[in-house]
Amino acid sequence: AEDPEATWPRVAPHYLDDAAEYARWQGDGPRSPVYSAASGADELRRSGAIHVLTPEECVDLAAAHPDTTLCLHPLAGGMPDDEAWSSVRLFLDRVVPGLAPISPDPTPTDPRRPFP
Repeated sequence: AEDPEATWPRVAPHYLDDAAEYARWQGDGPRSPVYSAASGADELRRSGAIHVLTPEECVDLAAAHPDTTLCLHPLAGGMPDDEAWSSVRLFLDRVVPGLAPISPDPTPTDPRRPFP
């Protein structure tokens, strides 16, 4: 997000619904990366299950944890299409180019690149 603080109130209800659904169907075994038992948006944000970051923060997070996979979850919990597409475009335009110094091939599934 260009402005995570302004974006969070718009997206939090969708991520909260998504996290609640994951919590409902997951048992005591392995958990999804977006699992949270949070009952409110502030608790969900503090849980660390969901991060709403600027492109620069996202690249910094990837650089600090190069063995971790970034997970873009644009349609979580019925997210409106315009919000989802804005997130995807921002990720492709501003995050993916910043990943090049971290990984020799940061875009193996870039949808703008044809399959071999």
